[in-house]
Amino acid sequence: MPPNEGQEKEQLGILACGMLKDELRAILQRHGLRLPVSYLGGPPCLESRFPLERAVIRASGRFEKVVLFLGRCLPSVDDLVARYSLYRLPMDNCFDALLEGKSRELYCQEHAFLTTPAWLKSWRSAFQCLGWDEATIRQHFGLYQRILMLDPGLAPIADEALLELSDHLQLPVDRRRVDLEYLTGLLHNTIEAKP
Repeated sequence: MPPNEGQEKEQLGILACGMLKDELRAILQRHGLRLPVSYLGGPPCLESRFPLERAVIRASGRFEKVVLFLGRCLPSVDDLVARYSLYRLPMDNCFDALLEGKSRELYCQEHAFLTTPAWLKSWRSAFQCLGWDEATIRQHFGLYQRILMLDPGLAPIADEALLELSDHLQLPVDRRRVDLEYLTGLLHNTIEAKP
């Protein structure tokens, strides 16, 4: 018998991108919210559609309402939202969520490669997963003028880690302090949304 067959479902659960784990934990803690959260793995290229769909099926079996705390990093997300009647925060990616929906505008104005503390920890894995060699990396990042670290101030960011990324991409790095108010609002509105 499936684990939830014959059992009453819990009201609400969150299925979240691991790239926003620290931010989501901070939001829940600051607002005194005790909600069950399941985290997906790291960078989107390390996740395939099928682990995400399996996670969605598990969450849908356990909760009346499933909130997806992730962007459109995988092409299948919108399809899964429609098929399983999920609620997804209206954001294209984690950068958009931290920049009040203006990540593309910022890129166009500043030609900045955006990164976050979680991405800083996993950029090597992401490049390996994409199969990018040094030449491909240089070609891709030749479009950028700098790296912009979006820092919500939840934990110290080691200068050495920033310098290593900067050296690898041959781009200068700057920090921009961001707050979590916009992302908090997206979460609150999605939790409160009615079918």
